[in-house]
Amino acid sequence: MLDDRKTIIIQKIRFWKKHKLLPENYCDYLLALYTKGESTAKESKVINRRSGGLVILLVQFSLLVLMIPFSFLVIYFTQFHVLLQLTILILFIMYAAWLLYDLYGKRNKWYQIPLLVFLILILLGTNFLSKLMILNVYLSGVIMVINFIAWYLIGKKFHLKYLIYSSILALFITLSYIIYNFSHVIL
Repeated sequence: MLDDRKTIIIQKIRFWKKHKLLPENYCDYLLALYTKGESTAKESKVINRRSGGLVILLVQFSLLVLMIPFSFLVIYFTQFHVLLQLTILILFIMYAAWLLYDLYGKRNKWYQIPLLVFLILILLGTNFLSKLMILNVYLSGVIMVINFIAWYLIGKKFHLKYLIYSSILALFITLSYIIYNFSHVIL
């Protein structure tokens, strides 16, 4: 009966530590008190798992960031068939979306990196599709403006100032380009 109570208390303390309901040093003290110092082996396994997770996360981020130049390479500098280019770009977008969903669901603070890569890949994909399907430069510019407005709204929703500022700057540059080209057509 006494052992059952101790295991329940130890489980509760680990829960508090995991969910940060108590400061970590308090939880460590209580765990050392109730387990008489025997839980250090289990704790070291948890630390090793976390460091292994960090390595996996770094590899995922490296792959994710490398997808941007690789997608530029696939779209603009290869002679692949259009469907193959589009398929590769869609796979990259799906991977970025999956990683974003996974990290944001875990409330990980590093979700912003997949978000940025996802938005850049969406911009590349919509620009690629608009140039394939639409011969009008102005409609392609409008699609880019819609992308940057979406960036602004996402930045507002998640309170990301750098995304808000970059979307405003990109909107300004894109609208300036459209107006400049439109004024040369009229004149």
